[in-house]
Amino acid sequence: MDTTTATPDALAIIRTAQEAVAPHELEAGQLYAVRDSSGALVPLDLEKYRDRPDRRRGEFRPATVESLIDYVERHKGKATTIWVHPTEAKIVAVLDDHSPTEAAWRQHRAALTLIETEEWKFWMAGNKSWFDQEEFAERLQDGLPDIATPDASELLEIAQTLQGTTEAKFRSGVKLSNGEVKIEYDETIEATAGKHGDLAIPEVFQLAIAPFVGGESEAVTARLRWRVRGGQVTLGYSLEQPERIVQDALDRIADRLGNRFNSDDAKCVYKGTPAS
Repeated sequence: MDTTTATPDALAIIRTAQEAVAPHELEAGQLYAVRDSSGALVPLDLEKYRDRPDRRRGEFRPATVESLIDYVERHKGKATTIWVHPTEAKIVAVLDDHSPTEAAWRQHRAALTLIETEEWKFWMAGNKSWFDQEEFAERLQDGLPDIATPDASELLEIAQTLQGTTEAKFRSGVKLSNGEVKIEYDETIEATAGKHGDLAIPEVFQLAIAPFVGGESEAVTARLRWRVRGGQVTLGYSLEQPERIVQDALDRIADRLGNRFNSDDAKCVYKGTPAS
């Protein structure tokens, strides 16, 4: 703009406008600001023009505990903290957390939501439900690899017996002293007077399943449920304290992380949730 012919008042306006858009250096070579319409200084973000960011930031989502450990190993600092929620199956690592003497940005994180295994979902889906003979037999067969005791061949025989007696009339059931349940039935066979039978099923069976992908197998007790009504038998199972099984699994993960990252003079693994 040609200012040689401008009046003093016009020059004053021009200088004011130029000062308004000119950057003001707040920190040498680092921080600049310009004035907004109200005259206040607004910092300019120059980070995107530099070769690299000013600091690490972002929340990364590893899929397994092992991947979380590898990521923390790569980026951890002296003030890094790891938080294991005691019930919600969530783990958060704050890589740039506060130290006892200095504040930090706390913007670089790794968050893991533990994934339930297919085996855990399968057994939990049928927990405390009722099944007819065919359905219960199929459930036993489908879950056979997860059953630690009794022997798989014994349970397979029970499943096959259940499938072979779907037309029988069941009379009663009784708990035996050896920890089994005996269910009596009458089966009608063409051209004969029929036959009586009984079916012995373990009252308790043990599962060996991991609640979370990448975790250790846990011993889970399942108790048989049964009832005879109108000549029909329905069966099911009840898992003992599945919530405690989950908590034990989370405790083991917290112990694993503590053994890896805690030291004698600096604890970094905690139970709970970090501040947002």
